[in-house]
Amino acid sequence: MNQSTQGRSAKKKPILVSALSCPQFTRVRLSLNRGQSARPHCPLSTLPIRFLCLPLLDRLGAGLAVRQSGLQWLEMGNTCCFAAPGAPAAERRKPTFRRKLRNRNKTADGLFHRRVGDMLLALRSGAAHLLASAFPYPAMSTPHDHHFIPAFYLAQWCADPASDASWLVEYSIPYPGKLVAKLVGRRATGFERDLYAFPELPPDKAQFIEQQFFDYADRVAADALQMLLAGHNRWTSETRSAWSRFVIGVHLRHPDAIPELRAAARSVWNGNGETFQREYELIRTPDDPPTFDERIAKIDPLVPIKVEVNAIIKMVDNEKINGHINNMIWDVLDVSGASHQLLTSDRPVVISKLKDPGGSIIMPISPTKLFLAVNDGRWLQSVRAERKRNIVSRANQQTIERARRFVWAADNSQEAFIRKYMGKKPEPLPLFPNLGRYTTQGG
Repeated sequence: MNQSTQGRSAKKKPILVSALSCPQFTRVRLSLNRGQSARPHCPLSTLPIRFLCLPLLDRLGAGLAVRQSGLQWLEMGNTCCFAAPGAPAAERRKPTFRRKLRNRNKTADGLFHRRVGDMLLALRSGAAHLLASAFPYPAMSTPHDHHFIPAFYLAQWCADPASDASWLVEYSIPYPGKLVAKLVGRRATGFERDLYAFPELPPDKAQFIEQQFFDYADRVAADALQMLLAGHNRWTSETRSAWSRFVIGVHLRHPDAIPELRAAARSVWNGNGETFQREYELIRTPDDPPTFDERIAKIDPLVPIKVEVNAIIKMVDNEKINGHINNMIWDVLDVSGASHQLLTSDRPVVISKLKDPGGSIIMPISPTKLFLAVNDGRWLQSVRAERKRNIVSRANQQTIERARRFVWAADNSQEAFIRKYMGKKPEPLPLFPNLGRYTTQGG
């Protein structure tokens, strides 16, 4: 297969933020490391700057352009300005700037500049403290934005997958009948705050699933994705298992599914109470508490929570299901000749009758690449015989009909199609029992 790929970005150097001032604005120069608060090299009146951390700027929609040479914060002409709150009112208002915003059309580019404009106007009116209070973000590296659709996957719908400066179009339906499109960075979408956190655990363990398990799982899955895009077939057991785990993980780590996973994990502990008690009775000494639960509470009261965390990890890293996916026939279909590109959503994995001979998994992995896994190679041949336009249309319809929160696209050329089908056929709740339909052959 003739497939190209973007190499993985090199390790980022500390980022430098420069705000080039107009005469009436205070000159600012900030040093910023990813995930940390900015520290001023020179005073900036009373303007709070704690909110100027990279993840927050992503969420505010600021134009982040991470490059090897550093970071250009707001791409508004050739200047990037912050207004000091103490500046005179006349200096905080720029009529020409407002007119430019009003005159921009409703293109994706216009959407971006309006969001940047809103933020600049707030800064120029001395309302930075409101932004800081509305978007508190700790000055630490602990991850709180937990991505149920990882950024490395969404990056494929950006013009430059290796750059944080690149954007994709996010579609959502905040209320019935209202489709909203906006430009977002790959890290600024597809997440929920503290989705996988367990605040019952000590602070250094509360983010274990996100900070340890998903951090590793997504890193190796990103390598596997690059192999698929490049057409490499030299799989190791780690990379192949990483992709299988990612496919089933995306299916399970959705915000609508996590409460069900937590409840199921809790039942693992609660459901074995009688068994544990019987076994405890066989080894209990006269000095021990009368019940198993009391004994565990005495040793470590957090054991039930730790069991819950471990059970969720085992559900995502399911040896039986992931092993079956490892043994399926994999292929990547290049549909770059089609009239439209592939879309993706927050439910991008379509699993069909996994235990049957005709079972399959379909997942878009870029605007022009479709991942296929099948039990029977003859089904793959029949798909390859179809016209690419029909393949893209059917795959897109399946992907966006199942969307629960978001659809993502490389551009806005298919907005009418998205409006027609988005969220029309979501999977029924509860989501987690659906996994029982996908048992492996002989299981």
